[in-house]
Amino acid sequence: MTTQPQRSQQALAREGAGLLVLSLGLLGALIALGAIHWALSAVTAMAGLIVAGVLIRSSPKPWLRTLGAVSAVAGYWGMAVCAYVLYAPLGLLVASLIAVAAGLVLISEGD
Repeated sequence: MTTQPQRSQQALAREGAGLLVLSLGLLGALIALGAIHWALSAVTAMAGLIVAGVLIRSSPKPWLRTLGAVSAVAGYWGMAVCAYVLYAPLGLLVASLIAVAAGLVLISEGD
């Protein structure tokens, strides 16, 4: 069994600063998109939730897999709401596609 090397305080501070700059940049991008049209900002944020959910879902920890699934589903439903507000038939199509996907998952799960 190997042990992880200790990270220096400087490396941890640099990583923390990087995460702060990244989150502020993403927030600025969402605000800029929201200034163009509210749906651009909302759909981009929901796409981020979906991507984060898919990436987290591959974790070996069960609680992270659950968190990833919840994040992806919340992002998808957020996109469905945005689509429905903009054009009702498109929103119904997006909602129907999640029902089709759920049905496929349920019938593919075997005993």
